[in-house]
Amino acid sequence: MEGVKMYSHLNSGQLPRLGFFVGNEAKIPTDFNEVLACIAPRPLLVIAPKMDKDASSPDIQNCVKQVKKVYQLYNKQNNIEMFLSNDYNRFSYPMRDKIYEWAAEQLNK
Repeated sequence: MEGVKMYSHLNSGQLPRLGFFVGNEAKIPTDFNEVLACIAPRPLLVIAPKMDKDASSPDIQNCVKQVKKVYQLYNKQNNIEMFLSNDYNRFSYPMRDKIYEWAAEQLNK
């Protein structure tokens, strides 16, 4: 996994300030679980391919488990959903179908 350096230096420097933390990743002031928790209690769909080259499936599942605790504080634990796709990191047909299905559910609430 390429990690912080990939986001700060490679791929057109998507998050350049992360470069300050290369080699000191434990000092990054925020993490994905905190970013996702900011969405609570609004509906959230997390799609995670099991064969993602950039993130491990158990790490993503743990992240969502932590975020679900915030949703529980609002009594909205059903507003967060995770879809584990048996796929690589790409926008596959099953992923698209899941997004369409989820979005339609949100519109019908």
